[in-house]
Amino acid sequence: MRFSILLLLVLVGCSAPATRTELSTDAAKQGAVIGVLPINTQQKVEARVDDNPIGFAGTAGRLAVFKGEQTRQKRLVEALTEADFAYRKEVNRRLREAFVESRLNLKEIKFNRTIDNVLGEVAPGRFERRPPKDQPVDFLLDVYIDVVGYIAPSINQDYLPTLHVGARLLDANTLDEVYLTRVEYNPLDADEATITLEADSSFAFKDTEAMLADKDRAAEGLAKAMDAVAEQLRADMMALAAPEGG
Repeated sequence: MRFSILLLLVLVGCSAPATRTELSTDAAKQGAVIGVLPINTQQKVEARVDDNPIGFAGTAGRLAVFKGEQTRQKRLVEALTEADFAYRKEVNRRLREAFVESRLNLKEIKFNRTIDNVLGEVAPGRFERRPPKDQPVDFLLDVYIDVVGYIAPSINQDYLPTLHVGARLLDANTLDEVYLTRVEYNPLDADEATITLEADSSFAFKDTEAMLADKDRAAEGLAKAMDAVAEQLRADMMALAAPEGG
C-alpha cells in the first residue's frame, strides 16, 4: 500500500487554521513503523473559570481566584476518585486504543520524558525537546495534554468538559517534524487550535457542587471528551495509511 503524500482532513464548520506539513515521497513509504512516545499527561485535572474578571483586581483578586481554583480542583478530583475515574489511566488507554485502531504499524517506545527544571527542559503539557534518536522506527509520535478538566468560559456560564491535545510526527532519522496538530475539545481560544470540537452540553455543570452530586456524569463527560479527541487523532493517523487516490 502506498501512503498518501499529504495529510488531509476536511472539517465542517472549523474556522481554526490548520497546521499541516507534507510527507516526502521517501517518508511516505509502505510498511512505515511509528514509534509512540509516552503521552505527556503531567498536568492536573482542572476546574476553573477561563475569563474571570476577579483575577484582574490586583494581588487580592488574583489570590482569590487561585484559592477558588484550588478548592474547585480538589472537589473535582474527589468526585472523579469516587467515580473510580483515574484521569491519566483513562486518557492513556483511550488515546492508545484509538491509535491501534488506525491500522498503522505502531511500536511503543520506552522513554523517560525530560522534566521541567532550572535548565528549561520540557514543561508539562509540551512536546519533548529531546526526542530519542536511533530508534528502529520510521516516525515518532509525540503527544501532550495541556488542558483537561471542567472549564467555564466566563464567571456566569456552565462548566464544560475540556481537553486540549497537541500531537506531532517526527522523522525518526532526522527528527524533522512531518505532521503537527492541536485538537481542542471545548476550545477557549479557537485561534490556537488546528481542530476545534464543541463540548457536549449534556455534561454541563453549574458549579463543582453539582459535579460532586453527579460524579458519574462528571466522569462520563471527561471520558466523552477523551474519546472525541482520540477519534480525531485516529482520523489523522488513518490519513497516513490511506492509499493515494483512495
